Amino acid sequence: MLDPPTCVINNDKTIEIDFSNVAIDKIDGSNYMQPVMFNAVCSQVPKGSGLELKITISGTATDFDPAAIETDVDGLGVKLLQNGKSFTIGQTLTIDPLSLPLIQAVPVKKSGAVLQEGGFEAWATLQLEFQ
Repeated sequence: MLDPPTCVINNDKTIEIDFSNVAIDKIDGSNYMQPVMFNAVCSQVPKGSGLELKITISGTATDFDPAAIETDVDGLGVKLLQNGKSFTIGQTLTIDPLSLPLIQAVPVKKSGAVLQEGGFEAWATLQLEFQ
């Protein structure tokens, strides 16, 4: 049995998204959407191996949206989308290794949340693996 191919994401560097200045009253799940820019270099898959490339984003989901990563601000999350559709945190999807999906991130807030001005951060892990 051979070891599955490996992938290096973003040259082993942290992927950062800067939302810049976000107006609290304009957070609606579409304003401030940003692409999650990353690349992946995977070792070659042996022909006939039947291996598929899987993508998973893990982190702590908010209590108001299973596709949003918790931030350090109560009631504020960062929703992730894969090719325009909600990407549930912890979900694993099969993808084409020759055509990486478009991942997008957008700030979202809990209904009724009263947010204060200030910075925010969220953390997640993007994993690619052959299975």
